[in-house]
Amino acid sequence: LTEAAPIISSNSPLSYKFGTSGRVAASVECTIRRQDGSICPVGETGEIVIRGDNVMKGYYKNPEASAKALRDGWLWTGDLAYFDEDGFLVVVGREKALLIAEDGEKYSPEEIEEAIGFSTEAFNAIMAWNEQKKYTIALVTLDEDRVKRLAAARGAVTAEEVLALLKEEFYRFKTDHKAKKVQAAWIPSTFMLVPGQFSDKDGTVNSTMKLVRHRVSLLYKDLIDYAYTPEGSKPENEKNLAAIAAIIGA
Repeated sequence: LTEAAPIISSNSPLSYKFGTSGRVAASVECTIRRQDGSICPVGETGEIVIRGDNVMKGYYKNPEASAKALRDGWLWTGDLAYFDEDGFLVVVGREKALLIAEDGEKYSPEEIEEAIGFSTEAFNAIMAWNEQKKYTIALVTLDEDRVKRLAAARGAVTAEEVLALLKEEFYRFKTDHKAKKVQAAWIPSTFMLVPGQFSDKDGTVNSTMKLVRHRVSLLYKDLIDYAYTPEGSKPENEKNLAAIAAIIGA
């Protein structure tokens, strides 16, 4: 981490645990924090936030980026980690995550999410996801009132009919010449309907209403896993049908 060179933590011959980044250097104060600034307990993933003489004073000629990264003398690194029960630091990824395909190629999830959201108002939130899987998926929350109006306007009554409409809405960006173009290999093969909405109450969005991706992935791991089964690999799956039935009362 160049913003806090040369070291934050390390393993040593006398203090070593495989799969961790070691223990924090004595010269560094290191905390794991939630988006609201509160400190995470042992075992809970949050953002690495550090303070010490090794921390930069700011980015060169970039006061805006400096203000975001440095708060009251603490550097918010953007790295996600947790402390294990023995005090070892376990780094798990980046808050500003990239999608990673099975072959290691990377892609921005925001490009996909913006393209889908540009062409439809049926979804309140969209989160693209791929961690070295064969295909990309999306977790979505619905604008239930809009979905009901859409269904009424199109004469969709059953859960199957409403889901067909939602699938059409989800992929509308592919033929919308005004929407941002997404590489075909990264277009989600399926989407999963999340019950309710992402909220700051459950930590799935932060105080500025931005998605906290690792939190969404953790809370809805069952939906992500299901999307990679034969049954869940297409939008027309039992979990999505059940979610729609609960909304329309079918």
